[in-house]
Amino acid sequence: MALQDLLNQIPTGSNAGLNFDERLSLIEEILTSNELVILPPGVQGQIIYHNGTTWVALEPGVALQDLQTNGAAANPAWA
Repeated sequence: MALQDLLNQIPTGSNAGLNFDERLSLIEEILTSNELVILPPGVQGQIIYHNGTTWVALEPGVALQDLQTNGAAANPAWA
């Protein structure tokens, strides 16, 4: 199920209609969704990319460096 669809299922207000277990199950499904990415605190110039396993941060390069993608099977790098 798409993340937005899951979020739309969260009832609002005090008479939301879900019991504790139903809410817990919905929260668990949202947190394990492949679409949910929680970004760590970053710094200016940092680039977030997926390395094939998880999301990682490429630290900022130095002046005049170019960002190279090195193809679909490789991680981006500063050159």
